Amino acid sequence: MKTLFFVLILISFTKTFSADLEINKEPAPANFQISGRTYNIDTKFAFRALSKNTVDTIVKALNTELGKLGYQQIDSYNKSHITIYLTSGTRKNNTDTNFIQSFFSPLDKTKTSITTEIKKEAFVNGKKVFSKKFKSNNSNAYMGFTTHVKEFEKRPKIMSSAWINSPSKSWTGYEQLLVPAISNNLKELFPAAPKENLPMKGNPGCLPLFGYELDRGTGKLTAVPKNSSAADAGLKTGDILIAVDSTPFTEPIDDEVYESRTPVPIKYKRGERIMRGLIQAKISCENF
Repeated sequence: MKTLFFVLILISFTKTFSADLEINKEPAPANFQISGRTYNIDTKFAFRALSKNTVDTIVKALNTELGKLGYQQIDSYNKSHITIYLTSGTRKNNTDTNFIQSFFSPLDKTKTSITTEIKKEAFVNGKKVFSKKFKSNNSNAYMGFTTHVKEFEKRPKIMSSAWINSPSKSWTGYEQLLVPAISNNLKELFPAAPKENLPMKGNPGCLPLFGYELDRGTGKLTAVPKNSSAADAGLKTGDILIAVDSTPFTEPIDDEVYESRTPVPIKYKRGERIMRGLIQAKISCENF
């Protein structure tokens, strides 16, 4: 009887690991241009729903598969051509502030949270990070990664992303499914490494920014640092941004607007007054 009880437990445990993981992915576009083969992996957002051992296992699997494609892992953000951001967490009530901040904050310091609309279609730098509504329970755990391709004094470009949903509210019991899920989909997310490996000309953390901090839900400027492009344009904390270069604040601004570093129209509200002016992006070095 004890033997039968043990077998039943073993069968049930094995069935747990047979569950399929739902994967939402945005593959790398055809002929995506990369100037070099080096990459680094940022794991600071990966530990919210995954253990250190699981994150280390995922990183090892990524390094193995990317090595097969001709990429070279290095530890320096400032010298790598690609940064892979790993993240994990649990979605609760359609909201996960850390998730959205982990991808917007390094570039335009957006402080907001995911709403139902953002879940359906989220943008970073003008490119969709994902556009599929998650089918799993809102409280289920997720794990994902997105790849930023970088150049000195250019805005990082999103090459690809993948989001993997746990069948449960946690990853406990499902961690070992992550490695094959990543390995089986990696070739869609990374093209073969380029033959050339051009050295980075400077710190890719130095990029064109307007400098303001924005509540993307309301358009309210929560901070306007001294000597920033926003301050030079006359913006003040508390102003309500309406549009930059005719692009509403709710939509992503084209990278060319930043990278051209030429003055573009800006429209905002201060109190009851509608204000207009010009704003010109300038290089600012962020700490990553």
